[in-house]
Amino acid sequence: MRLPALAFLLLLAAAGSCGAVAGVSYDVYFHGNGSVEIDANIHLDWAFTEYAWWLPPGTEVVGVYDARGPLEYWVDGGKVKFYSTSTENGQEIRARFSRANASDCYGPVCHAGLSLSGFSGEETQVRMHFEHSKLFASEPAADNGLITKAGGVYLRANYVADDEKGYALGEFPHYAVYAPQGEDYSQFFRQAERYYWLVGNLTGLTPVCSRFIVASVPDEMLANFAGDYSGACLIRLKHSFMNSSWYGLPNFMQTVLHETTHGFMGTLPVQNSSWFKEGVSNFVAFRAYDLEEGMTPETAYVVKQKTFNGTTYPFVSVAKRIPLNELDDFYLDGGKWTPEWTPYDQQTTAERDFGYSYSHFIINAFARRFGDDKLPVVVAELSRSGEASTAPEETGLILNAMRSATGKKLLDDELLYPYRQTLLSQGKNAFKAEVGNLSIDQDEINKTQTEVFAAYYHREIPPIGPHEYNVTETGSPDYEPNSTDFVLLGIVVVVAVIMPLLFLALLAYLAYRLFRKLTGKGQAKPAAKIPPVTPQKPQAKPPRKPKR
Repeated sequence: MRLPALAFLLLLAAAGSCGAVAGVSYDVYFHGNGSVEIDANIHLDWAFTEYAWWLPPGTEVVGVYDARGPLEYWVDGGKVKFYSTSTENGQEIRARFSRANASDCYGPVCHAGLSLSGFSGEETQVRMHFEHSKLFASEPAADNGLITKAGGVYLRANYVADDEKGYALGEFPHYAVYAPQGEDYSQFFRQAERYYWLVGNLTGLTPVCSRFIVASVPDEMLANFAGDYSGACLIRLKHSFMNSSWYGLPNFMQTVLHETTHGFMGTLPVQNSSWFKEGVSNFVAFRAYDLEEGMTPETAYVVKQKTFNGTTYPFVSVAKRIPLNELDDFYLDGGKWTPEWTPYDQQTTAERDFGYSYSHFIINAFARRFGDDKLPVVVAELSRSGEASTAPEETGLILNAMRSATGKKLLDDELLYPYRQTLLSQGKNAFKAEVGNLSIDQDEINKTQTEVFAAYYHREIPPIGPHEYNVTETGSPDYEPNSTDFVLLGIVVVVAVIMPLLFLALLAYLAYRLFRKLTGKGQAKPAAKIPPVTPQKPQAKPPRKPKR
C-alpha cells in the first residue's frame, strides 16, 4: 500500500539526515491483480539543478518527490527528468512508477519480471511487498523479502494470490502444482518425484529452489512448447499437454524433469548457450525416460507389452535419440553447428527439433566417451569460470570446461561434432557402428516392430486334445438309419433342393415374359387397315332399245 503523504515526506526527511552514500533502493508493491507499483529511492550526494532516472520498462510515472514535496518532471528517451528545489548536497529523491499488467497470471499464480536500474559498483536494495498475495520465490533470491545486489537488478518474482480463482493446489515433495479445479495430475508428479534425484546426480548441482511451483497455463502462452522454465522456481506447462493421454506418463515425466534441470542450472553463468542448457536438460530427462521404460544406457529400444481397449500386444519402445539419417545428412551436407542456436529463433518445427536432438547428442556423446561422472565436473568448472557476454564466448567457456574435466587436449570439432571424422573418412557403415545407440536407425526399428507383430499375430496354435478339457471319453454303439430317417431325408431334399429349383424356374419364366413384353414379341398383329370407301352416285341405266 502507498504511504500517506505526510508520513512519506517525514520518511524522506529522515532518510536525508542519515548521511547515506550515493545509491538507490526500491520498494516494489505487488498486488494480487497483477499490477505493480515501484518507488525508486534515489540518494544523490551532490547538488543538482536537473537530473534524470531510468524508467523501469513498461511503467508509467506517477510522480517525483523530494523532502519538500512534488517536483516538476517530464519523460524523455526512457528517462524521467526533473528539476531540483534545493541547492544542498545529499538530496533524497523518490520517483514513483506503476504498471497495470506487470505480471502474467495463471489462476492465482503470477510471474513478474522487472528491470531496475542502479549505480555501477554501488549496492542496490530491493524490498518486496505483497498485497492480497504472498511470495513463492524470486531471482535474485530474497531474504525476508529483501534483495541486495551491486548495480542494477533484473528481478523475477513469482507470487500466489489469496484468491484461488478456480484453481486448486496439489502438493508434492518438490512440486507445488496449480491447475484448474477437478483436474488430478498426482500420478504424473509421483512419477516425476521418483526420478527427481537424477537431476542432482547427473549435474552435481544443488537446487536453489526447495520446491518448484508448476502452473497449468493456456495453450497460447506456450505456442511451440509443451512447457518452459520461467525462472524463480516457476515451471509452466501447457494445459492441453497436461490433459492429453497421447503423451503418456513417461513423456510427461520427461518434460517435468527437463524443466526442473533448467531450474537447477539457473545460477550458471552460461545462460545464453542454449545448446548446452538444452543438451544437459535432455540428457537428464531422457535418462529418466529410459529407466522408466526399462532401458539401460547401452540399449536403444526395448520390447514391452501394452494394453489398449482390453487387448495386450507387444510394441517397441524407442529411446529418445537423434535419428541416424538426420545425423548423416547434417554431417555429409557440411552442416556447421551454430553456438548461437536457440529454440526461440524463427525456425521450422523440424529445425527446432533437430536443434534439441543435436544438443542432446553432443552431451550424450561426451558422457559415453568419458563417463557420466565427468558432466558434474564440467558444471563445476563453469560455476567458477565467470560470465561471458555473447553465446560464442560462452561456448568457448563450455568447451574449455569440458577439456579441463577430461584432462585431454580435445579439439573443438571433437566436442561439437562427435564422430564426424569417422563418417567422412570411413563411410556410413563405420560411422553407424561407432555411433551405436547414440542415434536411432528408424529403418531397423520399423523392421523390429514388424517382426514383433508378425511373431505375435502369426504364432502357431498348438493342437488341443480332450485331456486338456478334462473330458472322459465313453464308447457308443454304431449308428443304423431307420425309416423315419429316410422320410426326414426326403423332406430335407425337397425343401433344400427341389423347392429352390422350382423357385428359380419361376423366376426364369417371369423374366422371359417380361423380356418378350418389352421387346414387343409375342403380341397379336394389328388388323390391316381398310381404306375408306367414298360413296358414289349410282350410274343411270342405259336406255332400253325399243323393241321392234
